[in-house]
Amino acid sequence: EAMRRISLRVYGFVRKLEKEGKAGSYIARFKKVILSWLKFNDIRLQLTVNISGENETPTIVNERVPSKEELARILRKATSRGRVAIAVMAFSGLRPESLGDYEGTDGLRLGDLKELKL
Repeated sequence: EAMRRISLRVYGFVRKLEKEGKAGSYIARFKKVILSWLKFNDIRLQLTVNISGENETPTIVNERVPSKEELARILRKATSRGRVAIAVMAFSGLRPESLGDYEGTDGLRLGDLKELKL
């Protein structure tokens, strides 16, 4: 009976988020976290809640890589520090979080790149 109540609550929560217009991938993360929490608390629940658009990422659907001209314009307008960060990300494939916090103080340093010759 308790398992059924938990299943119904999770199902209701998922449907509520869907009615609010939340993305399926966003809702799926909640489902994953809930199941993880239940498992951590030794509650084994086989939950089959279908989430529409679970594998879609609408927030990045229109993202694209900047053209060479756009990248050149971005680099020209950036500060020296910004140019380094942009170049490292653009030409090496590193993600912004690899460079550190929003001030860039706790991430990758040039000394960490053994192959780099200055």
